[in-house]
Amino acid sequence: MINKHLYSNGNVSFKGYFACPLKAVYVQPSPLMRDEEELSLLQGYQKDLNKEGVDLYFQLEKMALQNNPKSYLTTDINQAFKDRSGPSERYSPWGQDNKFIVNTPNGLVVLENGIIRKREKNAVKELAESLGGEYKKMISRLDGGNVFLGKTDEKKKFALVGDEAIEDTALKMALAKKDFHIEFIKAAGSGKVLIKFGDEEYCESLKNLKNNNLEKMDIPNLEIKEILSSACEDYKTNKSTYFKEAKTQIFKDLNIQDVRFIEQPAFHIDMIMRPLKYPYVLVNDYNLSVKCLEEEKSKTISVTAQNDIDKLISETTSFEMQQRKMYPGRENVAENLEKLGFNVIKVPAVFGISNNFMNAVVHENNENKLAYFTNKSSYDGNLHEFDLNKMYENYLSNIDTPNKFNFYFEGGADEKESKTNQITDLISSESGALHCISNEVPID
Repeated sequence: MINKHLYSNGNVSFKGYFACPLKAVYVQPSPLMRDEEELSLLQGYQKDLNKEGVDLYFQLEKMALQNNPKSYLTTDINQAFKDRSGPSERYSPWGQDNKFIVNTPNGLVVLENGIIRKREKNAVKELAESLGGEYKKMISRLDGGNVFLGKTDEKKKFALVGDEAIEDTALKMALAKKDFHIEFIKAAGSGKVLIKFGDEEYCESLKNLKNNNLEKMDIPNLEIKEILSSACEDYKTNKSTYFKEAKTQIFKDLNIQDVRFIEQPAFHIDMIMRPLKYPYVLVNDYNLSVKCLEEEKSKTISVTAQNDIDKLISETTSFEMQQRKMYPGRENVAENLEKLGFNVIKVPAVFGISNNFMNAVVHENNENKLAYFTNKSSYDGNLHEFDLNKMYENYLSNIDTPNKFNFYFEGGADEKESKTNQITDLISSESGALHCISNEVPID
């Protein structure tokens, strides 16, 4: 059983990290634990983490409902599965995004970042209680997948943050002045927010709010609609002021003065980059992805494999063009990172929507190797003759970095038995992957 005493020296922060030694990875019960086939993803993940000396913590639901915080976290996957097998769906799978746990001079604090679904609010409070900490609601909109924490060579803390956090935090602050409270609904591309005003609740387009498109807002109460419109107009008119206030608030919430903002290159930055040890950052390069696929195609004589690769090239190109339209910063992400002081290593890592090797968890082990836990592609040499996983592993093994790698590709059910690759299904259906469901618990 897990308790607060396992969090050595109170140094706890669940969030994306530059590569560092990890004590554990935390996940929360979700539809991933609905049946044994879906559970197989976490079973394999736990086995691989344990090989590297890292625990996998499971958040229990029924114990929390019984107000028994001492039994709230466990490393027993069978207990977690038994606990989860019920009608309740309080939790989403996104353990990375909805809360931060930080140590402050006044003790442990669990921060809710304002995108919590209703059914998860109490769960965050219960987690704070189980750790002996204080629950607080954060003002900033800081998703875990959009923030990476790190330390420079001089051991000074810094944060790398997607700059959409500034805009979203600014909008929250502007609307709060008129007593509107918004919560962001995590669904890539949907752009929906939940608006609360007194006892009233509305689901509205984020784009409509930012542009003050009054006629497109689906709010039946005309008086409330007019008040909301005046708040949105204030945001538009005084955007630069609100942006400045938002940055100050982000510094305050993170308790870090060295915050490096990067133009948003994806829904979350962890979908296109993976920091290693400072100052190295892996970044997906679309042109390199296509080039490597074409090289693999030239090596094979199998018509089936060639067709698979052609299909993957088409999906990769289509997905990349779609993402660039949504996020102009995607095309220049490598250059933008270099301007922020990072050493960029371009890699072929994102192939369409369902194959993503960037959304990974990295642990520095006792041998100074980097254990790289990432998403297994269904193009694995079994159901498909072409092995995309091996292509990525070979490429990364031959790049020039201070650390060597141990690779772990997490997918769940065995592809040889023609069962569903759980992680591929999660990426394609929910637009999230391994790092999104994981919360790193660093040793230091």
